[in-house]
Amino acid sequence: MQPLPIDRQKIDALSRRIIDALDRLGYSYRRKDGGTQQVVIRRRLVTASGAFLLLEVDTQRLPRGVRADQLTHSRTLHHLTAVLHHPVRVLNTTGITYAVVLERPPAPAKLPLRIELAQALTAYPGGSCAFPVGESAEGAVWERLRGHYLVGGETGSGKTSWLLSTILALTLTNDPQDLRLVLVDPKGVDLLPFAGQPHLLQPIATSVEEAGAALADLVGEIERRRRAFTRCLARDLESYNQRSEEKLPRVLAVIDEVTDLALTAGLKSPFYRNLTRLASLGRAFGLHLILATQNPKAEVLSTLIRGNLAGRIAFRVTTPTHSRVILGLSGAEKLGRVPGRMLARLGDGRLRELQGYWVGEEALAGLRRELAEDPLALLSGAEKAMLRYAQEHLDGRFPEKDIREGVGVSRKVYRQARGKLEQAGLLVRGENNALLVSEGMIF
Repeated sequence: MQPLPIDRQKIDALSRRIIDALDRLGYSYRRKDGGTQQVVIRRRLVTASGAFLLLEVDTQRLPRGVRADQLTHSRTLHHLTAVLHHPVRVLNTTGITYAVVLERPPAPAKLPLRIELAQALTAYPGGSCAFPVGESAEGAVWERLRGHYLVGGETGSGKTSWLLSTILALTLTNDPQDLRLVLVDPKGVDLLPFAGQPHLLQPIATSVEEAGAALADLVGEIERRRRAFTRCLARDLESYNQRSEEKLPRVLAVIDEVTDLALTAGLKSPFYRNLTRLASLGRAFGLHLILATQNPKAEVLSTLIRGNLAGRIAFRVTTPTHSRVILGLSGAEKLGRVPGRMLARLGDGRLRELQGYWVGEEALAGLRRELAEDPLALLSGAEKAMLRYAQEHLDGRFPEKDIREGVGVSRKVYRQARGKLEQAGLLVRGENNALLVSEGMIF
């Protein structure tokens, strides 16, 4: 801030009135010669907006017997406010600086209490892998998928709605060849609307064992991409896709209730080791994480993991400790009980208060209708070949050994396809729990 020669007379008058008020409170020294040593204002500044006058006290020349804590006491500030007819505060700086409020700051614009995701998507900025984080007073705040994200909040705070809106926005604006998803949903119901969608790299994981297998596959994908990047002398996914004929998609892994999963698996388990490895290495290879939890614990979300999570989003939490685990600072515990209200700290480091988006039942029903109306459109070539082979050669049965030998697929491909086809209703269980192709389907 620079000294501004505006309304100099008012600045002089306010400075003089503060010094005289402190004198009347006894914060001065009467010399033997009859003179008075008063508090000295060393520097006077006006903020660029003209809203505040800053008066810096010369603490090296305080009158004898006057202490700094007396000048900053709440009773002193109340008296100065009454004398000046302007609010007087003390800045949290070295020394003593009085801030005189010359103009009341305008009231902050109110955030909406509820806003549909469809409204944000009308302002889609274009490009790949962009999603709206939330609504500010100025409009939607968009983020490009470029790192990892930590999302936390107590029950009913809006965390699940945020996950649904983010996944839905990404699937609506990106083709499966550009973005693939790995979803881990321990409850088995929150992310169910996305079951069978073409963006899924594998069926939705609902148990610790399935989550561990999913993360192990992603670590294996890092190693495969590392070798491919080395051959092309590429440092990241963008440069690799520019240099290679075989384009690789970004992969987003959304892991809900990550704290409970990690504690159940154990902090020395392969699941937790792979989670740490993905957080450390995944971004450069185009693999991204969204870790969501109702119970953020520092021992699970260690500094090694949190240090690699550039995006932090906190809905209302129960304690300041939970807020500090998520954001690195307290404050989320003071959010109002408005579902979807959040504090977000993204790549630029700014802390914003935003309102998350609501995904209506109609949008989720649309996903289910798409799957119900045309389940074949969501199948890969290998999946269609397996179903066709089962119909033509196995009387509709779907045993692993025969399918793998007949179509020539690996155990991993077969098991991923089996889970997806069961979720889509294309495989059903018959006698003795045998897998059968649904009747009436022609592949």
